[in-house]
Amino acid sequence: MTYTIIAVVVSILALVLLFIAARLLSNKKWIPGFLRGCLGIILVMLTIVLGLSAKDIASYKAAENAQTIATLSFRNKEANTYQVEIQETSGVFYTNEIEGQQWQLNARMFKWVPLVGAMGFRQGYRLEDIRGRFIELQIDKVMPKREPEILNSSATIDVWKILNDSPGSLSSVSAYISTPGFIPVADGAIFDVVLSGQNLTVNPLNDAAKSALKSW
Repeated sequence: MTYTIIAVVVSILALVLLFIAARLLSNKKWIPGFLRGCLGIILVMLTIVLGLSAKDIASYKAAENAQTIATLSFRNKEANTYQVEIQETSGVFYTNEIEGQQWQLNARMFKWVPLVGAMGFRQGYRLEDIRGRFIELQIDKVMPKREPEILNSSATIDVWKILNDSPGSLSSVSAYISTPGFIPVADGAIFDVVLSGQNLTVNPLNDAAKSALKSW
């Protein structure tokens, strides 16, 4: 009986609301105001999306071909653990740790089609992460897998990820990861990471780095 009474009360309330809605909708003057309100809300949401996209895009840098984008120096802390200092040419500085016998630096890239590039749009980049790995299988099996050290985090809207997940969604630009591959690490080694075309290459800057590359 209790639930029947509750159901009747709710039904009466629904009928009252339906009557009020019918009265309001019978006055056609509400339609232009409603449309203006919807348009205003859409424009506000679009403004927020574009603002967050602009914030994310601003974290990328334009690059020339054969340009050094970062210098890395390594210091051995303990067995197979290295502190790495990363200095971007823009002055941004990172300090991270890696574990392993090799290191790899990844960078996010934007590449424009030739026609757009001819208009002065240079490819863009942003350092993504640095990671280490072991080349000895016995060690690699027993060591816990360490997540890559993220160097830059994205805004709420990640423009690069959207384009990377949907290749061809914007025909004038493509998004991809560029990396020099895994490079041997050594205590005291200093390397330059250079953007050559669409790829990253590594140049040794001291004897420790040159010795490490000879063993590669």
